[in-house]
Amino acid sequence: MSQLGFLFVAVCSVWSAGGCQGRPADDGDSGEGEGEGEGEGEGEGEGEDVVDPTADIAVQLQQAGFFSVAEVAALDPATRAFDLLIDQPLDHDDLDGERFRQRVVLVHRNVDAPMVLNPTGYSLFDGYEQQQEELTFLLEANQLAIEHRFFGVSVPDDFGADDWRHLTVEQAAADHHALTVALRRIYLGPVLETGHSKGGMTSVFHAALYPDDVDAVVAYVAPISLAINDRRGAPFLATLGDPACRDVIRDYQTNAASQREEIVALMRAEHVNVNDRLLQSRLVSTIGIFEWGFWQIANCELADFYVKSTDPFETAHALGVVGVPFNFNDFTYLPYSYQVANQLGQPDQISAHLSGLLGDVSFGVFDSYASLPFDEPAYDDAALMRDIQERVVGSDRFLFVYGGYDPWTSHPFEVGDDVDSFRFIAPQSNHSALILDLEADDKAVAFAALNRWLEIDVDLNAVEGTLPSAQVSNWRRRLDADRAWIAGRAGIRPQR
Repeated sequence: MSQLGFLFVAVCSVWSAGGCQGRPADDGDSGEGEGEGEGEGEGEGEGEDVVDPTADIAVQLQQAGFFSVAEVAALDPATRAFDLLIDQPLDHDDLDGERFRQRVVLVHRNVDAPMVLNPTGYSLFDGYEQQQEELTFLLEANQLAIEHRFFGVSVPDDFGADDWRHLTVEQAAADHHALTVALRRIYLGPVLETGHSKGGMTSVFHAALYPDDVDAVVAYVAPISLAINDRRGAPFLATLGDPACRDVIRDYQTNAASQREEIVALMRAEHVNVNDRLLQSRLVSTIGIFEWGFWQIANCELADFYVKSTDPFETAHALGVVGVPFNFNDFTYLPYSYQVANQLGQPDQISAHLSGLLGDVSFGVFDSYASLPFDEPAYDDAALMRDIQERVVGSDRFLFVYGGYDPWTSHPFEVGDDVDSFRFIAPQSNHSALILDLEADDKAVAFAALNRWLEIDVDLNAVEGTLPSAQVSNWRRRLDADRAWIAGRAGIRPQR
């Protein structure tokens, strides 16, 4: 983003019902020029409706290219909220081909306020569509929550096996580009993109491939993997917590691995129509990634819940592999698995100390699915991820926030030495790390960078002091729910 435009008004060379024909920037090319296109005027290409700035925002959204505009009850009385659909090409290289409708949810304040793009990287999670992110709140900004292509309802009609090849980082970034172009026709303030975990990755991908679209990126706990089983995590895991705490977690895993055959028998009794390969794979993965998953959301205080049991039934219950409904044909997160196998790669989350204790059961990307609606893609050997990383290293206006106890921090994005970008670690946080969790000096640098990049003058420290505790708790609500689940599963002894 070394050439980000502060008052960028994008123009598509072809605009059709929300689809935008714009190609990502190649090396040495910043992509589409500011205000340059085939249409006349800024942002008003041939075939586009003129956006009337005096019209109600609902009308402006329709004029800007949103296919469906439904106003919904706003959770924040100072805002209006809209559930939107935008028509996107299935393949941005073939604008005359099949299309699908992508769902987004807008929290609107006013057209002069900053706009926060907030991709989830997944579907729009029920109940969280209007949740205002940290920077939305601090900047009193508008916000667009974005559902990723092929998740949730953002799928083509008659979704077929051949359609999956269009689930790529490049196509998703082009979706975000089209959304940004539409919003720039209405909103006049700076545009900031932010997301957590895979949402943070999605933000980085979009900004790296379309460097003129947004004015800054703040990516929270966003990893980048450079192999299909990237092994950088093991040394990091060995540093988390104190030795006694680590021993509790690892002893718990080892104990569960020693009861594997007995636990599989219990699983078999609950899932009589599921073959042993799926049962074994699910159990091996659950035990193997237990340490990683624990540190992602928990801390040593919760380690006390994991007391080894000699009873396989109690162990299986605490692991959540029995007594919990599980659908081996649930495709909710199958698009993520496809992306991992195709371009994203993933960390090797299986604890190294379990080597030889989990048998010869493999756990590949798709081993937990009973069937697949596509042919498995060929991994690109991290070619795209390395290209994205190279772009980020040479760019300004990226800010990364990681948690000191989060295993995903072992797979961070790198930032360059001679650019205006930053990477910070919140020492006591894990996969919920926020700017608010940074140490005072780092937080001051982050706040100053945001003011500089967005060309605003906001005393963010003063704004932080006005944050209600309920708002901060809301940002961590999903994490708290996960921790409660841990306590519930591990702390309650089941009845046979």
